Amino acid sequence: MIETFASVLPRGAQVLVAGFADPDGSDLDRMLRLGLDARGFDPDEAKVSRAAARLGAPRAWRAELFFARLDRESWDGAWVNNSLTQLAPDACRRAMAILFQALRPGGHLCVIFEEPEGGAESGPGGYRSDDFASLVRQHGFTILGTGRNASAPRQVGLLARRLSPASPAGQPPAPHGNA
Repeated sequence: MIETFASVLPRGAQVLVAGFADPDGSDLDRMLRLGLDARGFDPDEAKVSRAAARLGAPRAWRAELFFARLDRESWDGAWVNNSLTQLAPDACRRAMAILFQALRPGGHLCVIFEEPEGGAESGPGGYRSDDFASLVRQHGFTILGTGRNASAPRQVGLLARRLSPASPAGQPPAPHGNA
């Protein structure tokens, strides 16, 4: 999924990795190897320490997604692997608003999450893929595609693009100069 996400971004795009699903920031490392200017945060101090030791301190810092303070319209993409759906619904909506504000118009969002077994709600968010896609659309994004991991069919990947305030859904946003 990282390769698909990277393919919609220009080389050198600034990418926010919101939460490390892996123990040492390997998603962040893979994005750097794909030519993206990736930086990220996680609430787990041990994960951040391992990622910072591996990639350098400015690339990884400790923060909670729900409380993250990010500069407005400063990121070309956001990668969120198993972080949003771990939040309660109200916190997830707040985090979506934070991500929307942090992305430039036309910026891309990739969310990876595990759908509850049998489609039933479970866990803090308990989102089915169609419900989560609706939540993403409600926060100013257009869905570009969804997919499932062949080796883990409950794992869903959702790729979306932030709409410009003045652009209707389905129309590409104006370029922002990073192409």
